[in-house]
Amino acid sequence: MGYNRQKFLKDLSHEDGVLIESIAGNLLDVLGYKRVYTKKGQERIFTESEIREFHRINKKLKIDKEKHSDPDDITRREKQNSVLNNIGLRPIS
Repeated sequence: MGYNRQKFLKDLSHEDGVLIESIAGNLLDVLGYKRVYTKKGQERIFTESEIREFHRINKKLKIDKEKHSDPDDITRREKQNSVLNNIGLRPIS
């Protein structure tokens, strides 16, 4: 998968990179990924209204994507989600 390395640098806007690293920066650090857009401790802090707006935009994007999705693909994804949900409900031993 070497061809996929840092593909995000050409496909991701600077604003989206800051957004992602601000939200998931700690996880990226733990996983050993080098940050490109923010330094540790300099992440952007989001207001409640910004978070609500992110949720609104995300919901709209999901609806738009579903309108243009292949019905067979939707059925497969529903089955996959069902399996994952059932796995999540299993007791941990």
